[in-house]
Amino acid sequence: MDDDEDADDEPTGLHTVCHACSGAGMMPDPKCAIIAGQPRTIDNGRPCTWCEGRGYRHGLVPPV
Repeated sequence: MDDDEDADDEPTGLHTVCHACSGAGMMPDPKCAIIAGQPRTIDNGRPCTWCEGRGYRHGLVPPV
């Protein structure tokens, strides 16, 4: 197996871990739900809008 095949999924060049999602690629999106008759909060998450779900941003991006 060639290591170059696995490298296609990884970013090339310099990149920064996304500051909004800490590299997870998902942002919290809590919703109120009724589960078994009890009100509860569930969090399915949603793709990060800063990094578009990748977990990193292209280039060196300082925290703002």
